[in-house]
Amino acid sequence: MDNLQIIYPYYENPVMLNKHLETWEQWGDLFKGNVKIILVDDGSTRTPALNAIYPTDVNIELYRIKENIPWNQNGAHNLGFHVADKGWCLSTDIDHVVIYSQLRKIFELKTHGNSFYSFARRQARDLGDVNYKRHPNSWLLTRDMYWEAGGYDEDFSGYYGSDSVFRRALKSVGKHKQLNTYLVVYDLEDIPDANTTEFGRKDSKYYSVNYPHLVKKRRIASKAENPLRLSWERVI
Repeated sequence: MDNLQIIYPYYENPVMLNKHLETWEQWGDLFKGNVKIILVDDGSTRTPALNAIYPTDVNIELYRIKENIPWNQNGAHNLGFHVADKGWCLSTDIDHVVIYSQLRKIFELKTHGNSFYSFARRQARDLGDVNYKRHPNSWLLTRDMYWEAGGYDEDFSGYYGSDSVFRRALKSVGKHKQLNTYLVVYDLEDIPDANTTEFGRKDSKYYSVNYPHLVKKRRIASKAENPLRLSWERVI
């Protein structure tokens, strides 16, 4: 692999973003020159990502979704892949960090364009044993494969926990491979805004609105319809 794009949705995570910036600056000139960060601010109103980014030589593109839609990671991921160049992308959540040693392993991979890859995880607090159970929302894949699968289904925007829908769509177009390479995951005990606390999970709209329709969609591997329904702009 020669180049990599890393796509992160952001929503009111300034302290977590600062941890990423610190980590990215430790990558060294070689990887900084071959990695592009695509950061998608998913409608933050209190602390937009632009206000949390400090001057750096890391290659960062920042985009902003204009609407503040609860649980809109699906739309944010779709925007990230829409603006990405052709080639390999690592798509994950803001609480997952790519450290230097694991980035080096990613670049050493013998990847295949008809495959998509998932990662192991390691807790930041103690960096103890690696958990080889894959994270359901962290993928290494090409931009072409992402869109061949249809992207994330934005019918689930506003609903928590629809990762399995995209996973099934991916499995219909490519071969899944589990990597031993790990991402370092932070939780709220480590960093107070490591993940979204603005919205409840169990009481999200998924559990009260259009339930039969969406439950049916969760069970089948179908392409998302009409992706990228949101209004957006490039900030950096």
